[in-house]
Amino acid sequence: MITPHHLFAPLSEDIVESFHQSLPKLLVFVNDKFLLENRFQGGRGSSHSETIAEFNHRFSGLLLGVYGFGLYEHLFEEFPNSIAMLIGRGIPAEALGSLLKAWIIGIQCLLRRQVAEQLVPALEHLLSRVAVLAEKAAAPDPPLTGQVQEFFDLLAARNRKFAAEYILSRIRTGTTIEEAYATILLPARERIRLLWLKNRLSAADAATAQDICRYVMFRVVDSVFGERRYPFRALVACMYGEEDVLSAEVFANFLEIKGWSASFLGHDASEDDIVYAVGTSRPQVLVLAIATVAQLYDGRRLLVQLREKFPEVKIVGCGAAVMRSVPYFEPLTDALVTGFEQGHTVMLNLVIPHA
Repeated sequence: MITPHHLFAPLSEDIVESFHQSLPKLLVFVNDKFLLENRFQGGRGSSHSETIAEFNHRFSGLLLGVYGFGLYEHLFEEFPNSIAMLIGRGIPAEALGSLLKAWIIGIQCLLRRQVAEQLVPALEHLLSRVAVLAEKAAAPDPPLTGQVQEFFDLLAARNRKFAAEYILSRIRTGTTIEEAYATILLPARERIRLLWLKNRLSAADAATAQDICRYVMFRVVDSVFGERRYPFRALVACMYGEEDVLSAEVFANFLEIKGWSASFLGHDASEDDIVYAVGTSRPQVLVLAIATVAQLYDGRRLLVQLREKFPEVKIVGCGAAVMRSVPYFEPLTDALVTGFEQGHTVMLNLVIPHA
């Protein structure tokens, strides 16, 4: 079977940058065209302008990451979640075809023909598979495993004390902190996020679950904090607007437990904020977490800037999106890591070569 990755040629940096520069105008064009068409056709999409604008904003970031890093397979993996987001907010699945056509026409109208010819095929292929992807979006969520389901139920019930005790009891009986975070807490939180995305959970419930997870981490620090203290500072940062910030925050928490002086910058910190924080706090190690493909383009540019400005700071990359794009990020970092314990060990080796 031919995969999307093999259907499309890699794009040059000039083409990707042209698409990047056109995005503000493209978003205006696509939003207006879709809403205008639906208004005249009597479609329900015209009454959901904010949802359509949010969808297109998210989709633009996804396309930028896909085009810039050749991640066409991810486009087809991620798009069902976008479909579910629209359906969950009252927009019919048929509207997806109109949205994609608006993107295709917008690219053809606003970019040079040579550029548009390179960008449009992936969207046309996506358009041809909308019906199949809509069926996938409507499929039931896979069941959670036992411990994840139990912790998820505590999050859904807003029971923060029992949630904290649930994780602490696992740690007391032999589960490592990394296992408790990576195999119980984070999967349960991710299911909460997906349910919110599909409008099956309120924003208030999702925010409460996030706060409970933070409370659990604070309880873990208070309960198992060790005596070892390293004279090293680490700054863990997410990209601005990142959706999955908890994984990075958990990593910062884990480093603190291990004895680092760890600081964390979340999704509300701009790229300038990150640069300023590195310049003022002078950490021995900067950890840049990029979880979503939509943040890859800006993340790579930020790493280039940080590498040039702070050559003495060790830079570690992590996050699902980074690991999908290893050839692009290896030259800009001192290490790429996938696990908390591995990350801690790698960071020690960077600051103490024979740790």
